[in-house]
Amino acid sequence: MKNGGAKVCLLCLALLMVLTGHAYACAMTAVVGNGTTMLTDQMAWHDEASWLQGTSHTNNDGWGACYYHASGYAQHHYQLLPVDDNSFPSRSDHYYRTDTNIGAPQSPTVGGYSNWAQSEQGKILLAHARNASSGEPSGAFAPFIYHSEAENIDYSFAHHGEVPKHSMINDIPGFADFLISYDYENNTNYFSSPNSNVDSAYLFLWIMQNIGENDGDVKLGIAAALNEIAYDRRYQINILLSDGDGVYAYTNNRDSGHRMGYVNDTSDNELSYLVRSWKAPVLSWAEGSFTSIDTHHLYYFPTQGQMEITHNVDKSIPASFALKPGLNWIGFPVLESTYGSDPDYTLSDVNPYAMTLQTKNGTELQEPWEYNIWSHTWDENAIITRTNGYILNMGSTLEDYEYTTFGLSTSYNTPLTLYQNNENWVPYFIEYSQTPTAAFGNDISHVTAIYAQDWYIYKFKGQWYGYVQPGATGTLDYGKMYKVYVDQTISDFTWSAWGMSQSFVKGATEYFEFEEQPEYQAIVIESIADNPVFDEIGVFKDSECVGALKFEGYPLNLQVYDDSSPDDYSYVLYSKSKDNNLTERKYTSSAIDINNKVIDNGKHLFSVVSLTDGKEGDTSVHPALSAMIYPNPMYGNANIEIKATGKSAVDISIYNLKGQFVRKINSTEVSKGSTSFVWDGKTDNGRQVAQGIYFCKIKSPNTLLTKKLIVIR
Repeated sequence: MKNGGAKVCLLCLALLMVLTGHAYACAMTAVVGNGTTMLTDQMAWHDEASWLQGTSHTNNDGWGACYYHASGYAQHHYQLLPVDDNSFPSRSDHYYRTDTNIGAPQSPTVGGYSNWAQSEQGKILLAHARNASSGEPSGAFAPFIYHSEAENIDYSFAHHGEVPKHSMINDIPGFADFLISYDYENNTNYFSSPNSNVDSAYLFLWIMQNIGENDGDVKLGIAAALNEIAYDRRYQINILLSDGDGVYAYTNNRDSGHRMGYVNDTSDNELSYLVRSWKAPVLSWAEGSFTSIDTHHLYYFPTQGQMEITHNVDKSIPASFALKPGLNWIGFPVLESTYGSDPDYTLSDVNPYAMTLQTKNGTELQEPWEYNIWSHTWDENAIITRTNGYILNMGSTLEDYEYTTFGLSTSYNTPLTLYQNNENWVPYFIEYSQTPTAAFGNDISHVTAIYAQDWYIYKFKGQWYGYVQPGATGTLDYGKMYKVYVDQTISDFTWSAWGMSQSFVKGATEYFEFEEQPEYQAIVIESIADNPVFDEIGVFKDSECVGALKFEGYPLNLQVYDDSSPDDYSYVLYSKSKDNNLTERKYTSSAIDINNKVIDNGKHLFSVVSLTDGKEGDTSVHPALSAMIYPNPMYGNANIEIKATGKSAVDISIYNLKGQFVRKINSTEVSKGSTSFVWDGKTDNGRQVAQGIYFCKIKSPNTLLTKKLIVIR
């Protein structure tokens, strides 16, 4: 799928203006050569052209066809084959015949045009035949063409059905303004004279308006357009739309007059997708060889890759969710089915980078599901639902991710069960952020703790601790998961919708690096002797950073990814002085007073501590590290050169694109200056790694460097 704005002011739609009326029994077909398959490689294009031509005895009010080039052919990717032969009295971008010459022997047939076009490296065929009802105008041609000059893309469109064009103009917000602007720029009369234009043109314009508003994303544009109209019973929609990369097919009807089906043609070891819409679209295909197109789903037949189905594309606005490297506490508020499904479809955008997905069913924590990089599927037992929360591990790379899914939105009043004496993994599915008080409503009185991925609140002896102070109040955000504790079981809990809040964003640390884990304990530092002002605080266990926080005032609400007692850690304050000399102030066990703490089944949940004046003296910070890898890309060995401003312990490891461990290079101490290490392109067990992208991670007590490395074989 291509992205990029399809600007309205630069689009030129070639539509023949006709008299009023609605089209009924039409016929449409599309052929898509997949992979290396061209229209010259098999007979599908000829068979479909012949089938369409054979419908002319019932569809005799105009028919035509258009073809797209192969990818990259003659600099015309996404453009229609030009008609530069005088024997084809048609537009320059496709061929059509009206009712006045449809049966004339001297006029070329669809089959004749097919023979010419396939020799010119045709890749996609889209063809359409019309049959007007009583009083319906004749002579209108299709497919319709919409050219984007900004993106140099030809969109083609065919519609089998009927739409109330007057209602579209009057009832769809913004559509009338769009038509007025379009008429002015293109010298057309779609707004002023709807009775002079065929209804399919309005449906096409509406879809193209939405594609433009979605920055040229065809799937998003079609989804947004259908969302407004597809469930209105006045609209009968069977459409085929191509952008030169493939063909989109959709229907919201399955009556005897509006049927759609497709075939994967693998004859002669070649592959084409064949798609038809007609009163009986599959009668000439071999019994059992076709598949019906389900209503309300958008099918995409690409020239490269596998067929895709976007479920319930017309019933919900597409939802997009941001993911970060490493762990993500998420929910799935938009799914393609009512209850749940495997994650392959929902997470299709990010599956190649995913590692594991874990959930909790009631009171039972499930084993993590793994994504199989060889079969490109999740574990067969992996099921996602609307009412469960999940932790998704995206691996540790330099990339941020986003996935977009389609389907049914979860109602805000969908009931959930919160169990007493249990860590409840609760998804939040209201489309705006709220504070805990607003989101939990009257049930907030039964909440004893909420652990979010980036914040927490904890009720201890009737007082709330954590992110509850002004300017640092945690919020529940759409598509996220929260670990919730309650003092009694609530079997019919529903989210409240009491008030929208600006989403809370936790400040990121720059000096201290640490790795998040699925569990953390909450440590509140109420005070530090002399109330020092600093930049960041890091928590260390055995010289490894297990949590850190940017200083934004007291109290300090730390998330510590370790289960030791708070007085087993060292607390390090990082500061930058006026002359840019960096310093650390370290507090060890003798300086830590634990005021209160909560332990549940041996697990530290919450503590309130103070750091007294028993601190160590200020010292220089850990040596700064930098690194470079060469050659990169690497063919055999790669040199990993580390530069340090002083002596420092370092750990060097290689990970693949998904964040999976590959090789331990070294765990040693480097001196001031440059030190080089060699990776021979092998795993820990001596096997050569495959060609691809890898990451070299270099860890010191306060630094985590990640360098991309490309292996070429």
